Amino acid sequence: LNTSSSQIVIVGKISDQMGVDTVSITKSVNFSDPNVFPHVSHAKVYITDNAGNTDTLSELVAGSYITNPRFKGVPGRTYTLTCIVEGITFVAKSTIPQPVAIDSIYIGTNVNTGFGGGGGRGGNKEKTVNVVLNDPAGILNFYRLVDYQNGVEDKASIISDHLLDGQSIARSINIKNIAIGDSITIELEAIDNAVYEYYRTSGRSNFESAMPANPVSNLSNSALGYFSAYSVSRKSIVVKP
Repeated sequence: LNTSSSQIVIVGKISDQMGVDTVSITKSVNFSDPNVFPHVSHAKVYITDNAGNTDTLSELVAGSYITNPRFKGVPGRTYTLTCIVEGITFVAKSTIPQPVAIDSIYIGTNVNTGFGGGGGRGGNKEKTVNVVLNDPAGILNFYRLVDYQNGVEDKASIISDHLLDGQSIARSINIKNIAIGDSITIELEAIDNAVYEYYRTSGRSNFESAMPANPVSNLSNSALGYFSAYSVSRKSIVVKP
């Protein structure tokens, strides 16, 4: 693979939940180099909204900048992230969609037909977590589903209602080594179109193959990464016999 110059990588999030949100700033490295990404300190980082509010983020540890806990995202508002790094200004905008509630989650059982007989796994029953949401009609919605097993994030997937507008949307999530007594939490993030495109083109949402090019970013000045302003709904369930 060809070598490339190091690029700024910005990953920023702000949600409608109470608590701090973070922006991380690092630099990319060549494919042949160790996966140690240099943290970028001493950047100036701001988040503003279209209601005239501004938050200046503080650097918690090297390359990690946090919001004021009182600066909470509001659905319907557009947020602008500005990062001044080594004299270069990077900007991204993201709008928080209205939250969409999870209608229900329940534990189901799938029969694993893989490998077949001969001592293989064919016929084994595996528990799955099933999620149902009612998509609002007349609005193009984009979602990110994140599952947590006993408080630890497992994986995420993305959904568009492009062909499912106004319908009940169901998704089945396979969680490895799920056991009786486990607590499973599903987080439904309502994200905007630009952030959905980032996840879709990045291969970071349970797609099996790597993408042939950099993912689509909503950041200016050719920075890598993304800025997501999103709303959240959650439901939890305990696995029973």
